[in-house]
Amino acid sequence: MTIRTHQIPRIPARSRKDPLTDMSTLAAIGRAATKQARKKAFANGASVTFVDDGVMYRKYPDGKKEVIKELDTKAEFPRIEDDLCLD
Repeated sequence: MTIRTHQIPRIPARSRKDPLTDMSTLAAIGRAATKQARKKAFANGASVTFVDDGVMYRKYPDGKKEVIKELDTKAEFPRIEDDLCLD
């Protein structure tokens, strides 16, 4: 049995040319997409679910925010820059 491991290529911070490999550009794209999706959801009468500081919330189009549950542990996600970049 052969186990293959795939290495994700690291992108040096100094040599980034493509805006899709630039972390600040990617973050801005993500923020804009999230904001647009939230607006569309509210315009269609749908709620949005999110986690903030270890608590899961549901926010409704009228602005009401409901606690769904408190999470047992706060998820510690690595920064994407730490996974993809060489500094």
